[in-house]
Formats: sequence, structure tokens, C-alpha cells
Amino acid sequence: MGLFDRLFKGNPKEAKPAKLEVLAPIDGELVAIESVSDPVFAQKTMGDGIAIVPSGTALIAPMDGELSALFPTGHAYGVEKDGLSVMVHAGVDTVELEGAGFEVKAAQGDSVAAGDAVILMNPATIKEAGFDPTVIVVVLEAPEGKTLSKRDLGPVKAGEPILWFD
Repeated sequence: MGLFDRLFKGNPKEAKPAKLEVLAPIDGELVAIESVSDPVFAQKTMGDGIAIVPSGTALIAPMDGELSALFPTGHAYGVEKDGLSVMVHAGVDTVELEGAGFEVKAAQGDSVAAGDAVILMNPATIKEAGFDPTVIVVVLEAPEGKTLSKRDLGPVKAGEPILWFD
């Protein structure tokens, strides 16, 4: 490869791998995971992550991958790909609702693309039942040697990057 080829096409040996990104699964207000009312999440017992006070109703796949877990109650699901495993948990203690306020749109084992609808949730129904509808996004497993970074807190739209690994 000549000098001009390297200048105009780059050197493939020096190409950086793509950043692994986790997208917001729902519209809302991005808040620190430490502020979640459930200590299991707030203390990062399951892993680090971020939370969203939802203003939307559609929960989407936060990345491409396989739906490795999808609770029939619709309150939580997991997506895995290339050593990255992410759980989306819709609400605090919402498993007790036994599916009320949730409509499942996918199945465990499905291959999903980032942005695909997985669950529809009704935050009003969840609040009326006395539960916190905050959506928690937790990294259960990360690729070795990668550093987790988080987006600044504040308003977020579903599909925008909120977590990434460098």
C-alpha cells in the first residue's frame, strides 16, 4: 500500500473497533441508577447502569442481539450480543403486578435489532397500583477490558445512546 493510499483510505491495521452502545429503551428523564428506590439497583448489586423516569410507553431493544430473557409479566427483559448483556427492568417491584400495565410484543429467544418494540408499558397503571415506573438499564456482563461511560443526565428519547464501552 502506497503513501497516498494510506493518506486517503487509512491504514486498515489502525482501524479502531466500533464503540459498543446501549440505547435508551424509552423516552423520559435520565437519572442516576443510585437514585432508584430499590437498593438492589441503587447499590449496583446486579451491575452498573442508568435509570429513566418514563414519559413514553414503548420499551425497545437497547441494542442488536438476542432476547436472552423476557419475563411473561412484561416487567423485565435482557438482550445479549458479543459479550455484552443488558437488562431492562420496567419499574420497581412491578413483578407484583403480574403483568398488569404491560403488553409483551416479543418472545424470549427472538433476534432483535436496536429499536425493535419489546414491551408496551402503561406508567399511569403502574403508578395507580402504587409502584414506581422508573425503567432501570443494567449492564449484567461487559466485554473484558472495556470501560463503561454514561450519557449526561436529563431528557432522553428512545434510541439515543445512554451507555457505551470504549
